[in-house]
Amino acid sequence: MKKIYNFLHLPVQSGSDKILSKMNRMHSVEEFEEIISKVKEKRTPFLIATDIIVGFPGESEADFEKTVSLIKRTAPHIINITRYSERPGTAAEKLEDMPSRIKKERSRKLTKVSKKIRLKDNKMEKGKSYETLIVREGKKGTKLGRTPTGKAIILKDVEVGEKIKARVTGFKDNYLIGEKI
Repeated sequence: MKKIYNFLHLPVQSGSDKILSKMNRMHSVEEFEEIISKVKEKRTPFLIATDIIVGFPGESEADFEKTVSLIKRTAPHIINITRYSERPGTAAEKLEDMPSRIKKERSRKLTKVSKKIRLKDNKMEKGKSYETLIVREGKKGTKLGRTPTGKAIILKDVEVGEKIKARVTGFKDNYLIGEKI
């Protein structure tokens, strides 16, 4: 078992190049998609994570929908969603903030999209087996292990620190359920 997870955290922040420019980001949506595409072409599976900021000043409904579309196209396994909040000393501090209710609504919508992606992805794991490192105590007598990509898998009858082969027997949106084999 290797000592690092096959995990890529690539924060895109928005699916709109207009908003990325306002954020002073030095990348484009196309560049993000190219990197994700290249990683997914590899034979080695990777867990891909990204960050999204919803409700950045000036983000229109169309800009937000571009973000939703990007997330659906690239299907990252983990999406860290943050509602924009003013930070002192930044250029955005001078921009007009949008109502909290809009940011909350956008956050909820993107969270639903994210959950669907995770469920679909985890469903495809059922029946597969992985080398698994048991990393900590879980709830109700279980232990939490990590697959080679760092995906959480809940097991029983194992010990923290053990390296085992585990088969995925079930799943939730945030984790896999497995058994030692």
